[in-house]
Amino acid sequence: MLEAGKRYTSPVTGSWIEVIERGGGVTTAERSLAPGSGLSDPHLHQDFTETWEALSGQGRIELDGDEHEFRKGDRVVIEPATSHRNPWNTGTEALHIRVILDPSNDFLEAFMSAFAQHLVDGEDGRLTKTEEMPLLGILVIAEATKSRTYGASPPVPVQKMLLPFLAFFGRNVRGYRPSYD
Repeated sequence: MLEAGKRYTSPVTGSWIEVIERGGGVTTAERSLAPGSGLSDPHLHQDFTETWEALSGQGRIELDGDEHEFRKGDRVVIEPATSHRNPWNTGTEALHIRVILDPSNDFLEAFMSAFAQHLVDGEDGRLTKTEEMPLLGILVIAEATKSRTYGASPPVPVQKMLLPFLAFFGRNVRGYRPSYD
């Protein structure tokens, strides 16, 4: 579990993540994305709502396959089971964002912990070129935490069937761990 109030910063790009607060089953975190970073694969969560707010900078966000501008003052609520890509930076300056995760769960805590560890490790090869967790790393965490987080495709039942095999591959071949605490 990430320590609230502690900033985890990439020594390579200066991107960072920080848990601002936890309470009432909700986690609020802020992230600063370096230019060109943050582009994740389309995915969905069946067990929590994400509320994204742009605090400064400019970027994009995707909902159900449609991209939208995401700039200072914008706020987007992503309901459970909505296919999306989290905000990513398309500008020339840092994109500073806030996310409210409701309810928080074991997957979110493990994901943020793993992401922060890889971000701080810089060039350990565990994040994508856009500083995101790759699918295999996410699947290792999803299986271990019994998450209901999936890629936007293939169909969820197929992903559920393949999850044990893909998580095994992610752990034993690529070396991802479900927890970095």
